[in-house]
Amino acid sequence: MIGKYEVKSDLRFKSFLTKENTLLFLFSFLTGAAILVMFSFFQKIIAGFNPYILKAYFVPFFFGGTTGFLVGSYIIYVNHSKQQIHLREEYLSATLHSIGEGVITCSQDCVVTGMNRVAEEITGWKSEEAEGQPVKDIFKLSGSDTLEGSDYFSHCSLKQDGGSRPAEKGILITRNQDEKRVSFNCSVIEGKDNSRKGCVLIFSDITDEYLQREQLRKAKEEAELANRAKSEFLANMSHEIRTPMNGVIGMTSLLADTNLDEDQREYLDYVRVSAKNMMKIINDILDIAKLESGKIDLEICEFSLDKMLENISAMVFCSAHKKGLEIVSYIDKKIPEYLLGDELKIRQILTNLTGNALKFTKEGSILIEVKLKNQTEQLYDLEFSVKDTGVGIKGEMKPKLFKPFVQGDLTSTKEYQGTGLGLAISKQLVEIMGGTIDYQSDPGKGSRFYFNVRLKQSDKLLHHVEEMDIDFKKLKILFIDDNALNRKITGKILSEEGADVILAESGMQGMQQLEANQEIDVILLDVHMPWIDGYETLKLIEEKYGHRYTILMYSSIDLRDILNDMKDHGAADYLMKPVGRKSLLKKIKKALNSKFAEQMEKDLKSTAGNLVTKDGLKASILVVEDNEINRQLMKKTLARIGDYNIYTAKNGEEAVASFLENRQEIIFMDIQLPVMNGLAAFKQIMKLCRDKAFRRPFVVAMTAYAMKGDCEKFLSEGMDFYLSKPFEAEEVREIVGKASVH
Repeated sequence: MIGKYEVKSDLRFKSFLTKENTLLFLFSFLTGAAILVMFSFFQKIIAGFNPYILKAYFVPFFFGGTTGFLVGSYIIYVNHSKQQIHLREEYLSATLHSIGEGVITCSQDCVVTGMNRVAEEITGWKSEEAEGQPVKDIFKLSGSDTLEGSDYFSHCSLKQDGGSRPAEKGILITRNQDEKRVSFNCSVIEGKDNSRKGCVLIFSDITDEYLQREQLRKAKEEAELANRAKSEFLANMSHEIRTPMNGVIGMTSLLADTNLDEDQREYLDYVRVSAKNMMKIINDILDIAKLESGKIDLEICEFSLDKMLENISAMVFCSAHKKGLEIVSYIDKKIPEYLLGDELKIRQILTNLTGNALKFTKEGSILIEVKLKNQTEQLYDLEFSVKDTGVGIKGEMKPKLFKPFVQGDLTSTKEYQGTGLGLAISKQLVEIMGGTIDYQSDPGKGSRFYFNVRLKQSDKLLHHVEEMDIDFKKLKILFIDDNALNRKITGKILSEEGADVILAESGMQGMQQLEANQEIDVILLDVHMPWIDGYETLKLIEEKYGHRYTILMYSSIDLRDILNDMKDHGAADYLMKPVGRKSLLKKIKKALNSKFAEQMEKDLKSTAGNLVTKDGLKASILVVEDNEINRQLMKKTLARIGDYNIYTAKNGEEAVASFLENRQEIIFMDIQLPVMNGLAAFKQIMKLCRDKAFRRPFVVAMTAYAMKGDCEKFLSEGMDFYLSKPFEAEEVREIVGKASVH
């Protein structure tokens, strides 16, 4: 400590202290003290302010009769190493107690030497109680995790890349015999000579985290179990509902082909319409249930956008025609014909929107349109829309319009029927594809529903060989139609191809245009017009100009029955509304090249014909169905298609026995069968074919299930085709036709 000074003297020499000697002493003392203070200051800097004590002294002396004083000083270093060790221990203890994990230190022989507060809280032991005890008794692990005595040391000594072992997990038995989940890690303490001095055990209580994970795991398992139960319920519901509906719809189709009077046919039509409406409701309910359970995935495939719109328009065409509505479709020219996307979902959305437009529109028209909003490389951002001239939607309906079971018509009169699921299903399907859906509406004037999805371009964009035959820029086309929207859309399609388009709104105006423009190449003539219809206009053209022009008839009804008569009067072919871009252009090209269009609807009976085997015998078909009504339905349907030997079986065992005896060429195999199910029976039949070298039959899986993956499942098992109940007779004809080339 600086500032402590001591003066030593001999009292015997006090008499020699004169005034001069005293001054000399003081001068010498102060000079020495100053030197010592400076030395002490520099020592503090160098040695970290270690404490020093300064001492000074003077001693009188006699030498040769001369009297003087010996003045000096010295420094004493005070050693405080024990004090520093104590301070460091306090600092280390405070540090350990501030750590958020439990820490136990052990000696070389695995005896506890200390532990922090967190370790005390987790283990239930106090540090003073644990010190000196084996660590295995303090940090006691349950079951196979228990480490005995020196095992702790060897356990800790296993290192990876010079570090400690990764954290492990186990069950700790506390002092109170409670169980806690812990994460722990051992590290060996080594001296400078690499000798083991002890180990440090660091651990934390993860009981809450473990319980949360367990709760999440159980909740996940319960949710998956619930989803499986829901899926099974949906599949069973589908089977139980569709099976009897298959009988209802199928039998009414057969009954329609019998001799019925007018009233009976009318009643039968009501039954068929009601049955199909019921199936629509059932399908909607199943769809929304599948969507909510997450059972819907994207199914990307290549498809023709133009053909899809034609099919959708054709589906609603009859209903629209009965109400006097025009169905028009338009696709932006910049959109390629073939795209990659989920055609089924897009088709379902457009069908729902078009069906709603048809339901809420009493007069006017419905426009189905596809626009290109943006394009990046091969990605096309498309906007699909359905616009009607119907009653419109009130503004207050917007927040809840896309929710399940909500309908635009909530009045007690219930003029417009439906489940209220169509828009909810459409919204979820759009969102699955990564798009958005919305609408615009003007009450009393109509609505426009639209949705956006991004689709990829298909390589089939390059396959337009047939379309290179005719240069539309050299064509002059006259379009005669009384409907303004039809004239506008069709005129736009042809103009975009470079054709010179002339429009006329009646037969007489069309005749006037012909008089003024005799260089016309093609005439598109609507059949159904007021005053002078298309058929009469066709006769007028023939009378005046003969068969000079290539004429295509436009019609809202099927003209096959009178097509030959029309051809006699100069018509090359006919187009059935609504007409898409590609079909219109192809039909014009074929007509201009004097090639008649192929038959629009093939006679499926002629496709299937009377299927015979290679040896000329009638083909045999096995129907495996446990439901008596459905069994009879399939027999009668097949009898209508052609002349076959038809066998039946009620279960899988009977099916195997029948095939072993008769070796049928085609098998319609129901999946849900008693005794032996359809899949098991199919495998038995395949085994017979391998073992006995039988010719493999064409096997069709029949099921009333309608869940995603059913078709893929049965086909992956080796079956050839899949038929979902209820089915139409035309579907059976197609399948038999496929089997004929098997």
